Amino acid sequence: MFRFLVFVFALALGLSHTATAAGELPARPNPFTFVTDKAQLLSETDAKKLESGLRSYADNNGTQVVVVTVPTLDGRTVADYARALGTAWGVGQRNQNNGVVVLISAQERQVSIQAGSGLRSQVTPALTDRIISQEMAPQFKQGRYFAGLRAGLNTLLQAANPGSAPTQAPAATSPATTTEAPVASAPLDEPMEQPSSAPFSPGMSSPTPSHRGRAWVLCCWAPWR
Repeated sequence: MFRFLVFVFALALGLSHTATAAGELPARPNPFTFVTDKAQLLSETDAKKLESGLRSYADNNGTQVVVVTVPTLDGRTVADYARALGTAWGVGQRNQNNGVVVLISAQERQVSIQAGSGLRSQVTPALTDRIISQEMAPQFKQGRYFAGLRAGLNTLLQAANPGSAPTQAPAATSPATTTEAPVASAPLDEPMEQPSSAPFSPGMSSPTPSHRGRAWVLCCWAPWR
């Protein structure tokens, strides 16, 4: 009887630990990165392009925009998950609350854009709904995560800091120029010179078959912190 009770206690303790671990948020990257692709939806090249653009944008404007992909939400709502990440990671300047979290969940096929309270007037519910439904979701349904993020982020970055609106960038003269850090007036690599429905350019990752053609859910908006 004693051995049975010990076994039951150990099993319950193990299940409790597993559930707690499963519900934990991803650890804050150290050193800090602006793109954390836990769901592996982006190629290494595409992730570096976004990282370079978002880091340059933060250096020039102070506003921090992070992109996080996760395999699953572990029972959380996508909006709550994104807000919790923004708070736990300290996204944005402490005295400005000017951080933005763009969260993509692969299993639930949900995406959320959550902004700090300092961006309440710039990053509005109407804006985030439009970015997700018109610029991100159509590309995500085809497995084109980089294309959707690039389109949506350019709109988001312009709204967060209107003075940083990208200008037409000169055409690349060689493949090597596409991997360089973008200039200050173009927050993301390859700014929107084509419609968001344009096919992948050579540097983009291949579509992910397991998520193609499925509905993507845009979620609610609320400022955090």
